[in-house]
Amino acid sequence: MESSEQERLALVQQAFNAAFQRRAADLKQAATDEQAEEVLRNIARLERAYLAAAEQALDRTGPQIEAAYQAARDAKRSVDEAYASAKSMAERIARVGDLAGKIGDLVAKAGGKA
Repeated sequence: MESSEQERLALVQQAFNAAFQRRAADLKQAATDEQAEEVLRNIARLERAYLAAAEQALDRTGPQIEAAYQAARDAKRSVDEAYASAKSMAERIARVGDLAGKIGDLVAKAGGKA
């Protein structure tokens, strides 16, 4: 089944919203300044992707777009799992960073900027 433009935008928005809502708790739990900076950097990456997605149609289709969508969905599930099972801060930061990259890839490909 092919994802829709609305599903893609919803995924991007959910990823950004979740990271933004977790921000305060993540910053409190950060063990180092570097971890705190990485939390903020990941949120900024997700925000940029969300704003880009909101400005353009994510209406391109094809196998590359579906692969990017599935990779982003899987990365979001991985982040959700990391938070649900109280993984280490370093692990959560890494997973959110991976998610930010995959969301950015999805927006670039589905929006035609890849």
